Amino acid sequence: PSLDADEVRFLVGASWEATARTRGTVKLGAFERDFDAGERESSDGYSWDIQVNYRRKSYSVFDFGTRQVSRETNGLGDFINSHELSFNWWHQYTRGYRSNVNMLLAEDDYSGIDRDDIRLALEFTLGKPLRRWLDLGVGWRYEDRDSDYTDPVFRNDALSYSRNSLFAFLKVSL
Repeated sequence: PSLDADEVRFLVGASWEATARTRGTVKLGAFERDFDAGERESSDGYSWDIQVNYRRKSYSVFDFGTRQVSRETNGLGDFINSHELSFNWWHQYTRGYRSNVNMLLAEDDYSGIDRDDIRLALEFTLGKPLRRWLDLGVGWRYEDRDSDYTDPVFRNDALSYSRNSLFAFLKVSL
């Protein structure tokens, strides 16, 4: 059956600036996903998006966040109901070097199929702006997915994986 659907998300929130260094946003509400195909069950639930930003110094910023988001499926089930926790640390060093550390921990619940995944993503980048419009850098990314999905045709861990990546980047902007 078709995966075509309409999703409506209602969120009400507030933003604050507790100090000159701390800011945040809280949005709470609900979502509803209605599938065009009658064979697929519509779904609804709570939704949230909470972000906190702490600027320790002008050159060092921490971001913390948590959210519930529904995403399109990646082949199995109707859609993915994901609960995410994120952390980001951006730091600028002398001589213009910049580092960024990202972490994402997510629990993915697949609607319409018995599957739950735990995702972990870690990333570190180090870069330097060479011009106003040109950045050059290197990075490392680690991804891990632990899936409990079992299928008699596939191995039990067929959808679980770990991946390490080293990369270089060149950013050009207008």
